[in-house]
Amino acid sequence: MERCQVVVRADVVVFVDGVPVRFPISLKPYFTKDKANELGDDIGEFKSKIELAKECVEEAMKFFDIDYLVFDSWYATKDFIRFIEDRGLKWVGQFKSNRIVKIEGRRAPLSGSETVWGLNKNQKSSSSLCCFQAQIEGIEEVKIVLVDEGGGRISYIVSRECVEDEKMVKLKKLRWQTEKLNYELKNMLGMDEYRVRKKEGIMRHCEIVMCVYTFLQYIRIELGLGARRRIRYLKFQGEDEVSKDTRYYTSIT
Repeated sequence: MERCQVVVRADVVVFVDGVPVRFPISLKPYFTKDKANELGDDIGEFKSKIELAKECVEEAMKFFDIDYLVFDSWYATKDFIRFIEDRGLKWVGQFKSNRIVKIEGRRAPLSGSETVWGLNKNQKSSSSLCCFQAQIEGIEEVKIVLVDEGGGRISYIVSRECVEDEKMVKLKKLRWQTEKLNYELKNMLGMDEYRVRKKEGIMRHCEIVMCVYTFLQYIRIELGLGARRRIRYLKFQGEDEVSKDTRYYTSIT
């Protein structure tokens, strides 16, 4: 039986002495519609990634006062953004380069925005090319920051006007720490090493792994953040502080 290898997960990031410490707090196994129909009652009804992400956000809001919700381009849909804003949450997301936007009445994909509209490239920071306002169908006006990732790659970070450019860039970098957490959960704690087919069994295994990871993070905090050098079978890397008054960030992956 093919195992579930795709999950939707929410993590909370807490700053301790200026260093971001991430905890996985909610996880939902994802099965394609065909696989869900094949497995039937073993996994329950089919749910899209967006529906699962909404459930993760609802669960996170029960326990945390979230300052910002950070997500990648997969979840940057009008449905999910409306869901977030209906709950009074601030957000920072990312658009794909082929996302169609409208600026000054002209529509074009973001990949051509640097040249199509002759945007001002006065740098906002060491990595930001420029920022501009755009209209997105179903989302209304948003602010987009172009970030040079090097090697000819450009990221398109999106939020509302109320979020500062620098914070958008730093939160985007914080989001990519999720990829490191994915590696640690799978390769160091064996989250993807199970032999069960029912959803309950999958969830039980994943929740045990998340509890172990949380316990190790707790030890790290109690011993001082330098404990990452002592806990050698897990690698933790800190980043620059995003905001001293920030309490919690939640990211969806």
